[in-house]
Amino acid sequence: MCNKLFLLFMSFVLVLAIAGSAGADAVPGAWANQDIGGDVVPPGSADYNPATPSLAVTGQGHDIWDNQDDFHYVYMPWTTGDCDLIARVVSFPGGPSGWQKAGVMVRQNLTDGSQQCMMVVTGTDGGGAAMQWRDTQDGGSNWTGADAPGVTEPEYIRLTRTGNVFTAFNSEDGITWQSRGTHNLTLTDPVYIGFAVTSHSTGNLVTATFDSFGGDISFETSKASGPNPAHLAVDVPVDANVTWTRGDGADSDQVYFGTDPGALPLVANLLTIFPAEYNPPGDLIASTTYSWQIVEVNDAVQYPGP
Repeated sequence: MCNKLFLLFMSFVLVLAIAGSAGADAVPGAWANQDIGGDVVPPGSADYNPATPSLAVTGQGHDIWDNQDDFHYVYMPWTTGDCDLIARVVSFPGGPSGWQKAGVMVRQNLTDGSQQCMMVVTGTDGGGAAMQWRDTQDGGSNWTGADAPGVTEPEYIRLTRTGNVFTAFNSEDGITWQSRGTHNLTLTDPVYIGFAVTSHSTGNLVTATFDSFGGDISFETSKASGPNPAHLAVDVPVDANVTWTRGDGADSDQVYFGTDPGALPLVANLLTIFPAEYNPPGDLIASTTYSWQIVEVNDAVQYPGP
């Protein structure tokens, strides 16, 4: 069986019948939030504002480091392996410690000693941004070191997982990315993906505000999610089908599929009585990059996404 390069371009279109409220919600949809660790008094919190959209995460604790962590985590379970987590840290006002941390994380479980990998912005220490990880349950922590000039907010951060390979980046504009390092870490699905904030100072709360969510991060429950094969997947069999998880309230799925992401043809219009799956006719062409897009339709009203 031949394999091929397969790139999934998931630029979903959100379709709503009624516009949402501009007020702040805790965290929507499949997302949850909680304090991790025993050294987190006063407790942290999270507020998602759909009007912006933005996410404010407040947390404290001694650190995300050593053999156990204390921080506030906004997370959702992730079952499909590879992932790409992108967000911008809009603001992260300084607290008592230069090692306060705010960023995106992939975590094996919700215990304080879990394996994890994260890309964070920091205070005055760590060069302003750092890739850090823990290889074993309840084991020690490590990082790539401060290998670039100091970083200040607003700053884009990104963490990708491809198999067991994690790569971290930061960017001023979300277009040109600087690598902060690569690390091999073996995790088993499901994992938890999300946002982590610690003050590196027990009892002192700090707040980070995130926006410009991208990759596999989405707070919209009305649009499609969970692409399979995953975004940026490679070596996918030429007879593969593509599947997704439908958004809330969808009446039908419009499927666009092809090799030109700027002009994808409409190849299927599926009512929700059928599975959320598209089977391209015939075998796909090996060593070819394909793109696909799902348009969720709700009451025949369409709103294009980013």
